[in-house]
Amino acid sequence: MKIYSHEKQKLHHPKSYFSRGQMREPQEKPERLVELLKAPEALGLTVITAKDIGIEPIVAVHDLDYVDFLKHIYDQWMAVDEEMGEEVQTTIYMANNNDGLGILAKAAKYQADGSAPIGKHSWTSIYWSAQTALNAADL
Repeated sequence: MKIYSHEKQKLHHPKSYFSRGQMREPQEKPERLVELLKAPEALGLTVITAKDIGIEPIVAVHDLDYVDFLKHIYDQWMAVDEEMGEEVQTTIYMANNNDGLGILAKAAKYQADGSAPIGKHSWTSIYWSAQTALNAADL
């Protein structure tokens, strides 16, 4: 069995999580990957560090606007003149992007709710999670 992972997957570490009407402890945290990787270790299996296959396979299966959102939204969020918080987060879902509403509409379209905040290192973690899946698929 071949098992792939990458240390940079641990960089996504949300500080907030809004679910069922209240703030809760985030479920997506680096410790989840640490715990997950204990299983192959206990079985004596080697975890292979994923290599960078590139972004082309990612945009082949995901909408380019969505990938662009994930890649750039944190920097755009931090560049807004008013204090928006340290993570990109929304509590509503909007099916279509409305350019007139800007950054909040993008968050509402692609995040859908408050359970998937995007922080400073989320894109790097997302990218390397995809690379891990691509390495396995390539094999």
